[in-house]
Amino acid sequence: HYSKTVGSASSDTWMMGALFQSFGMMKTGGLSEGAFQDVVHCLVFATCLMQRILVERWHQDLRDHFERRKALLDFRAQWYAEKLATSRQVQLSMWDTKRQVLLNKLSRVTQQLNTLRSIWDGQRPAFTEKEEEENHHKARVEHICLKGGVNELLVTGLLKEFTRNCG
Repeated sequence: HYSKTVGSASSDTWMMGALFQSFGMMKTGGLSEGAFQDVVHCLVFATCLMQRILVERWHQDLRDHFERRKALLDFRAQWYAEKLATSRQVQLSMWDTKRQVLLNKLSRVTQQLNTLRSIWDGQRPAFTEKEEEENHHKARVEHICLKGGVNELLVTGLLKEFTRNCG
């Protein structure tokens, strides 16, 4: 099914141009002298002529193909931009969580050092087993949070559920 997308005057001009090019190739002579060069010229001419015929004949199909390809590339570009933005947002959230956990850990360690100092000065008794266990649990939660960039409340809740189910 051949549909003319170009006006008939330009189509006639194209056909005349191809006809004159063909006559020009015929006038170059036979394959006697410089045969290899003539074969190369003939192949280049045939390739260009074939390309011209294909583009003229299936112009709309070619245009549709390029439009579909452009739509696909636009979709991929938008998808990539969205995924990159989401990924960066998650990464920034993880960094913010890690920063907050490190600040909490610094506060906890400072408080622990103050408590140790007061124990050494004889102002308070040594750590009880419950305090040691609580400190170890907090350190474990902080470690998990720093490894995964996950909120402390979520980790604490999951650890409690895990301990309840397994312990």
